[in-house]
Amino acid sequence: MSRIKLLDGKVAIITGSTKGIGRAIAQRFAAEGAKVTVSGRDEQAGHGVVADIVAAGGEAIFVGADVGSEADIENLVARSVATWGRLDTLVNNAAPSDFIASGGEESVENLPTESWEYMLRTCISGPFWGCKYAIPHLKSAGGGTILNISSSSSKVGLKKLTGYTSAKGALNALTRQIAVEYGEFGIRCNSIIIGFVPSGGNASMKVLDDPVTRAAVEKMSLTRMGKPEDVAYACLMLSTDEAEFLTGIELPVDGGMLVQPPTPDVRGPDGR
Repeated sequence: MSRIKLLDGKVAIITGSTKGIGRAIAQRFAAEGAKVTVSGRDEQAGHGVVADIVAAGGEAIFVGADVGSEADIENLVARSVATWGRLDTLVNNAAPSDFIASGGEESVENLPTESWEYMLRTCISGPFWGCKYAIPHLKSAGGGTILNISSSSSKVGLKKLTGYTSAKGALNALTRQIAVEYGEFGIRCNSIIIGFVPSGGNASMKVLDDPVTRAAVEKMSLTRMGKPEDVAYACLMLSTDEAEFLTGIELPVDGGMLVQPPTPDVRGPDGR
């Protein structure tokens, strides 16, 4: 007997899904029966994700989009709906990880205004545009889900990540606003607060290749190192009909990182 697919018949758009966490979300949604629109700036990688999904028996298309462009996001939503006929889920996942890894962030006094504006444009304006153009279609479908992939940096300060931490904090606020304004239309909006999840990018690899930083990252979690699939499963759970009573929440997917204060072990030799 075949297993019931949790997203059978649903349609999802996932921004930044050509690699890493977004790719894992796209593949998991497709495996659960959703028709998926893969999106990102890397066309070759995007078509590769689509090919993998189709080879596994799923359905997907690729639509190129830069989340820093309102026109791109409007086109992304329009082309997805034109292809699949409806929209049930939007996952705002894309973030300028390459910009951060290249040293584009700084402390407040040293951050160029253009870098600040770039981070806000990609990390909060992009998701805003996604919601702006997706919501009319979610209303037409009788409801749906918006998931904003946020970060633990939205809850704690991190040095030299001024734009990123500010934008992710604003993303959490946008989540609450949408939940309040559109709950009456059956639209749920939630934030997923992720910890450090290595996803194959240059920044992740630099951290993991250094034994000192790797050990520090491993101690951040109460369970184990995070994986892109952990975020994908959280997105899946919040996108199912069974989660229709959950909206406006900030769900930590961090292995317990945020509940573990960075305090030293002050116990004596006898453990007391």
